[in-house]
Amino acid sequence: MNIFVLSRCPHLAARLHCDKHVVKMILETAQLLYSAHHVLGTPDLPAGAYKKTHANHPCAIWVRESRANYLWLVELGLALCAEYQHRYGAHKTHKTQPHLVWLKSTVPALPDCEATPFRQAMPDAYKHADPVQAYRTYYLEDKVARGIVTYTNRETPEFLSQERKWQLVLPLKPKPSLERKST
Repeated sequence: MNIFVLSRCPHLAARLHCDKHVVKMILETAQLLYSAHHVLGTPDLPAGAYKKTHANHPCAIWVRESRANYLWLVELGLALCAEYQHRYGAHKTHKTQPHLVWLKSTVPALPDCEATPFRQAMPDAYKHADPVQAYRTYYLEDKVARGIVTYTNRETPEFLSQERKWQLVLPLKPKPSLERKST
């Protein structure tokens, strides 16, 4: 469970998600939103509604802290669906998209106040006063290093393509020699 706050703008944050997270985080976003409905006792959830999960996870608690938090996450989920179509074809619709449309139209009874600070669900070494900086550093130093960061039909985000940062994460490999060894 996580919310990758790669930008405070949910549409830009979606665009900055790597391919793996564009696919995966659509489902996790809907799970977090549905869990808010379950915890708050929303009646008449739609058929096929996702079950409550990770209700005490910091991100799940954050969603329930305010209407603004819930709506921000809905926008991120729908933006991730649009990003999914951009990357993999306009004819492809993520199976979670209809759930997100319903979740946007049915906001549970949440405090009507400003958004609260994003939770940072990551190792302490990456946490920062600015959650965007924290998540970008987490992407750079953890996700890139594990080799899961690719972008289909998108340029690599600038925060990942700065040469100095890449060199910190990925050791430079010597180029293979073009000379043939004599036998």
